[in-house]
Amino acid sequence: MQFRRINKSINKIYKDLAKSWSKGVAIFFAVGAVSGTFLSFELGLLWPTFML
Repeated sequence: MQFRRINKSINKIYKDLAKSWSKGVAIFFAVGAVSGTFLSFELGLLWPTFML
């Protein structure tokens, strides 16, 4: 009985950690996608001869 109680509490901790980390990773991914797209257009405008 006690093992199940401990196991449930550990699973809740891991679930909370995964939820918080997934929000952070999603924010970093969105910021990286937007800045990468902007940077590619900017480099294409600045040095069009180097863009193939």
